[in-house]
Amino acid sequence: MVSYLSIAVMAFDLLLGIALPVALALILRKKFKLGLRPFFVGCAVWIIFVMILEKILHTVVLKSPMGAVIQGNVWRYALYGGLAAGLFEETGRYIAMKTVLKKEHNDDRNAILYGAGHGGIEAFVILGIGMVNNLIYSILYNTGNISLITAPLDETQQAAFQAVLSQLAAASPATFLIAPIERIIAIIFHIALSVIVWMGITRKRALLFPLAIFLHFMVDAAAVILSRQGLGMWLTELIILLMTVPVAWYAYRLFKNDCRN
Repeated sequence: MVSYLSIAVMAFDLLLGIALPVALALILRKKFKLGLRPFFVGCAVWIIFVMILEKILHTVVLKSPMGAVIQGNVWRYALYGGLAAGLFEETGRYIAMKTVLKKEHNDDRNAILYGAGHGGIEAFVILGIGMVNNLIYSILYNTGNISLITAPLDETQQAAFQAVLSQLAAASPATFLIAPIERIIAIIFHIALSVIVWMGITRKRALLFPLAIFLHFMVDAAAVILSRQGLGMWLTELIILLMTVPVAWYAYRLFKNDCRN
C-alpha cells in the first residue's frame, strides 16, 4: 500500500509543477514589464532539444552495443549523460538567443525570462506530468483496481510494473517532498546558465558558451554519480545546491556589472 501522505505530497508536486512556471512568467513580466516571448522561446527550446533531439540520441546510443558499455559503469554513464545534457541544452540556448531572440538583445533581463521558461517547462514536465502516473498507479493500487493496468501486460511487463509499484509503496513522503526543492534549484541553475550564454553572445565573449556547456556537464554528471553513492537524497541535493551557488553568483556578477535595460 502506498502511504496516503505520499499521495498527498505527489498531489502537491503536481499542482506545484503547474503553478511554478505560470507564477514565474507572471511575476517576471510584472517586475520587468517585458513581453513573455523569451519565456516561451525557453520553453520551446527545452522541448525541442531535450524531449526530442536529446532523446533521439539516447535511443540510438543506449540501444546500441556501446549503450551496454556506457550503462555498465556509473562514471561512464554520468560523463555521457552530463555531456549530452550540456551540449544539447546549451546549444539550444545559444541558437535561440543568437537568432530568434536577436531583437531582444537591447535588454539583458530577457536572459532571465528565457532561463525561467527553460527551467519552468522542465519543472512542469517532471513535477506536473511526471506525478500524474505516480498518482494514478498509487490510487489504483490502494483501491485494489491495479488490474485495470496490469491485465493487458505480458509477464515481463507485469514484473517491471510490479517493481514500480514496490518502489512507490516503499518510498517515504520525503522522497516526493524533495522533488520540488530539486526543481527550484534547477530553475536557478538554468537562469544562471542563460545569463552566461546571453552575455557571451551580446558582449562577444566567445568563451562563455563553452563555459556554460562545461558547467552544465559538471553539475549533471555529479548528480548522477552522487545519486549512486548511497549518500541519501537530502545530502545529494545539498551538494548540488553548493555546486549551483557559485554558478549563480558568477552569472549575477556578469549581469550586475554589465547590464543593459
